[in-house]
Amino acid sequence: MQQGFSQDDQWTVISQYFKENGLVSQQLQSYDKFIENLVDIVTQEGKFTIKVENQYKNFSDDYHDSEEKYYDFECVEFGHATTQSLRYARHNDENITPMKARIRDLTYQRPYFFKLKQTLYTYDSKKNKQILDSITYKYNIELCSIPVMVRSKYCSLSHMDKLERIEDGECEFDQGGYFIVRGSEKVIVAQERMAFNFIYLFKGKTLEKPWHVEIRSTQEGGKGNQKKFELMLVKKQEFGYVIMAKFEPVKTEIPLFTLMRALGVPSDREILQRIFYDLKDPESQEILRDTIELLKPSVRQGQYILSRNDCLFWIGNKVKTMDNNPEMSREACILRAKWVLQNYLLPHIGVEEGQAYIKSYFIGYMCQRLLDAQLGKSGEDDRDHYGKKRVDMAGSLLAQLFREKFRKVIKGASLRIRRDINNSKFDRQDGDKQKKKLQSYFDSDSLSRQMANALATGNWGVNAQGEIAKFGVSQVLKRDTSLFATMSHLRRLNAPIKASTKIAKPRQLHNTHFGMICPAETPEGAKIGIVKNLSLMAHVSLGLDEYENRQVYDILKDSCRMQVFDHDINNSEIPRKTKVFFNGNWIGFTEQPHGFVQACIQSRREFMEGESIPLEVSIVRDIVNKEIKIYSDQGRCNRPLFIVDQETNQLKITQQDLYDINEEGKKVLKSFSQLVHEGFIEFLDVEEEEGAFVAVDINHIENKAMKYTHLEIHPAMILGVCASVIPFGHHNQGPRNTLQSAMGKQAMSLNSTNFTIRLDTLFHILYYPQFPLASSKSLEFIAAKDLPIGSNGVVGIACFTGYNQEDSILFNQSSLDRGFMRSMFYRTYKTEENNDPRNLDSKEVIQEVDIRSTSIFDNSDFGKLDKDGIINPETVVKGDIVLVGKVIQFTQDENDGGKIIKNKDVSLKSRRTEFGNVDTVMVSTNQQDQKFVKIRIRSKRIPQIGDKFASRHGQKGTVGMTFRQEDLPFNIEGVIPDIIINPHCIPSRMTIGHMIEQLNSKVASLTGIEGDATPFSGISLHDIARKLHEMGYQKHGNEVLYSPFNGIRLDNQIFFGPTFYQRLRHLVDDKMYSRHRGPVESLTRQPTHGRSHHGGLRFGEMERDCIISHGTSRFLKERTFEVSDIFRVHVCSQCGLFAKADLERQEFSCKGCESDPEKKKKNYKIVQIFLPYASKLLIQELMSMHIIPRIQVEVHKNNRNRKYI
Repeated sequence: MQQGFSQDDQWTVISQYFKENGLVSQQLQSYDKFIENLVDIVTQEGKFTIKVENQYKNFSDDYHDSEEKYYDFECVEFGHATTQSLRYARHNDENITPMKARIRDLTYQRPYFFKLKQTLYTYDSKKNKQILDSITYKYNIELCSIPVMVRSKYCSLSHMDKLERIEDGECEFDQGGYFIVRGSEKVIVAQERMAFNFIYLFKGKTLEKPWHVEIRSTQEGGKGNQKKFELMLVKKQEFGYVIMAKFEPVKTEIPLFTLMRALGVPSDREILQRIFYDLKDPESQEILRDTIELLKPSVRQGQYILSRNDCLFWIGNKVKTMDNNPEMSREACILRAKWVLQNYLLPHIGVEEGQAYIKSYFIGYMCQRLLDAQLGKSGEDDRDHYGKKRVDMAGSLLAQLFREKFRKVIKGASLRIRRDINNSKFDRQDGDKQKKKLQSYFDSDSLSRQMANALATGNWGVNAQGEIAKFGVSQVLKRDTSLFATMSHLRRLNAPIKASTKIAKPRQLHNTHFGMICPAETPEGAKIGIVKNLSLMAHVSLGLDEYENRQVYDILKDSCRMQVFDHDINNSEIPRKTKVFFNGNWIGFTEQPHGFVQACIQSRREFMEGESIPLEVSIVRDIVNKEIKIYSDQGRCNRPLFIVDQETNQLKITQQDLYDINEEGKKVLKSFSQLVHEGFIEFLDVEEEEGAFVAVDINHIENKAMKYTHLEIHPAMILGVCASVIPFGHHNQGPRNTLQSAMGKQAMSLNSTNFTIRLDTLFHILYYPQFPLASSKSLEFIAAKDLPIGSNGVVGIACFTGYNQEDSILFNQSSLDRGFMRSMFYRTYKTEENNDPRNLDSKEVIQEVDIRSTSIFDNSDFGKLDKDGIINPETVVKGDIVLVGKVIQFTQDENDGGKIIKNKDVSLKSRRTEFGNVDTVMVSTNQQDQKFVKIRIRSKRIPQIGDKFASRHGQKGTVGMTFRQEDLPFNIEGVIPDIIINPHCIPSRMTIGHMIEQLNSKVASLTGIEGDATPFSGISLHDIARKLHEMGYQKHGNEVLYSPFNGIRLDNQIFFGPTFYQRLRHLVDDKMYSRHRGPVESLTRQPTHGRSHHGGLRFGEMERDCIISHGTSRFLKERTFEVSDIFRVHVCSQCGLFAKADLERQEFSCKGCESDPEKKKKNYKIVQIFLPYASKLLIQELMSMHIIPRIQVEVHKNNRNRKYI
């Protein structure tokens, strides 16, 4: 304990963090920033100029050939509708709330508008100036409707308190962070990517290209697409190993010295100074000699083109062009090369003129990295280092999508306006007519639809080839089991790796994941290590805008005394100074790196708005390479840590610092952000944390020999949402924690407190969820305490009756009868009148079906429908009965010229396996004002043999048998177990946490005090055992049990006590299936597949092998042939092809043999054979491909005189 600051105080700080941030703050803040930055995107991308072609100008007496008329269009302002005026349809005045959107299948979105500035001016090309005053008009144009993230600043719930949200139909524990698109809740899963503006050094795959160094460069604020620049060592026959540069849109590799000369570095000596700085430094002469020796081939290669213009002309000729005229003048080639080097080469350094000087130094720095690797001074970079990764949250992904779609809208609008201007259809005057015209040019409906479709399908963006760039970015929010599983889904990350990729390294847990990525929560199977989850207190940086970055630059220059990188820099001084990089851009130097870093950190801790470095900026010092890297970009994972005073080696924060005195003189807890602003806590990202010395436990700081810089808020915070549920998880084998992290999401609970009015597709509700007797303190923050995911049950670990072998579980039937682990299952059916207004010949109508006048194709049961054609609430449903009557009304012409209406039945029916009662019926209209009906079926699920259960330690199993309580063993107090599991499940799986939990829960049940099972909290097993012993029980949790059959005590003591168990969503009622006969596929005539289609049970290869091993070949033939798809065909014995057979007339012939005179002479026979229909289909398909299989038959001697056999 430090200065009275205890573990309880740590949890107080954690509680304040979650009060302020919740679990989905990274999603909400990212979306809010996206909306705030929309104005920048619109103003940057929404500019275009249209030149009026000569033949369309209005000629006048004073017209001159040199005069050119232009229309300038610019988006100058941007705004949105107010929070209270969210609409679900453009011409509807009804306000929309998230609950209305869910129930009525609407998109929860907000319309946005921009002000279009239209300017007409005349320009004189001879005088090179504008000769007439411009005429300017401004119009308000609707841009599009963008889906609103629930609980964001722009959501209608943002101004409501908790009670108002509950009155509005929301769940009190719902934290938002998702969208509602056409009634479906969608979450944008965060996407990992490699960091931009970051130099990566990698080994080549061949000896011809042993090393390459690359950077994916992008402009500040993500204005343009990323531009990749690469330097590589390439083996050339005539020179040896030379350094070549490569970047788009230059078609070929460029020699290093040619590129440097094109950037304005003329001599070889100056180019070498860009790489090595001081060529006369006596201390590094030996190193320089070896390095320059490596560069000699590159120097020789660069001797062929020496002048800058020649180098620019050479590069200009190699640039990829879209036009069909590659022949260009020398001056045009030089201009094009300059433009390419300015805009495509390292754009993060700058795209303004005069940046070539810094770009040449940056390329020299990259070249130095490459040469050091070749000489063995440095190794390749670790691709999986999390400091080199960035995480694109919802706002960042939406900004990318919106920018891409908005560019298309602007391009389309400019083309339409150009067409109308040149066709003299464009009205230059102000007024409503012109406003409507301009609105028609900007296809706002299309942009709204594309944004909503991306969220609905998860297909995100388009790459250069026109293909979908990313799949599965948006997913349906998990709502089928518990709110706890929903919270986990909102904190999920996805790596850009295909699940089928057989590479292990990117999937493995990395050291740099500590505190940022949960070490346990990842799916099993193909996506292991690809799908990850954020740790509980991991935060994702939002990034600074251009103005804030400029402020940071000024602080570094003025307050921290950084020497700015400019043209006056002396090359000989660079090796003695430390380089300063800001977001990958080399901006300056410092001669006192330690003092510079301390000044930066101090500025960040002394929070002053606009006068200090922002909190999320990270400062990283690389002592070996003499570099200081400062990052302020978005997508960096960071986390909060307590600051340790370097001078006193004590925590800066004390217990007194947690409280403030309010106006009434009472002590109140400070908010988490207050503690950060006061310099007690700071956020460190992965790279900065590598340079920190972090104490894991608060007691470690007392070790004076260790000079710690920071302390963990609490080590349990390294876990994610699902892994935090596991009590004593640090005592379990790792794979078991991973297994529980997956199963915890399948555990039944309450998916929300408003489930009675929600109409989700399907979900389970546990009748009596209980708070665990022993649990981690983290449960309070992850919705698992308010809405628990299971129940406590008395568990005995013993072999009993043999029905609990191989992970089977024995259950107390009397406990089940009392409601233990009972649940309710809800399924929602939906149908709508899907009518196309353009189709006047048919329409769908929800109504009572008249059996006499309606075409019905199956034996549908319409008996339970009401007069309106909809089933009534609380009606019993069993099997496939009709829930909603619906017909398609066709209008057909009659011979006498009249019209007749015919009805075809397309009613909504329940599933064949459905059973339960109609719980809710809702009739409403959707976004297209079409009537729809939702029916929710409720069914009770009592645990039975075959249902799946699990503890919180990955100990899963199915119910093997249920016994009445009088048939189960009992202890001396008469306590009978609810569950009995097999002891063999413990040793091999090493789930020691399971046993400690049972012990701790036993103490909790006896003392009435909630058991603390927080991981890494220093809770001792001996302390738990001692407390149990003091209560009068055996300290290891064993008890003497008595036989239920004769009352005699059992020979061995049984480990006995309460444990928290989860009921999983895998129920035998949803899986058990059999059939004797049923439908078949129309094409193959084999039984259909799947329980929902009343399909057959697959008799596969392994089943076939088993039957063969038993020697029952007749049974095998019966299963796979006679009762499957047996089919009779007639075959010609002469040619082996299918023959023509008329069984009624008993006429048989082979067309091929009948038409051939030679074959006709021969005595051919028509033979009847039986074969699988699938084989007959295969033969016919092969014949359609001009491959003719022939069936050879042998006619028995007794049948040779018969024409047909």
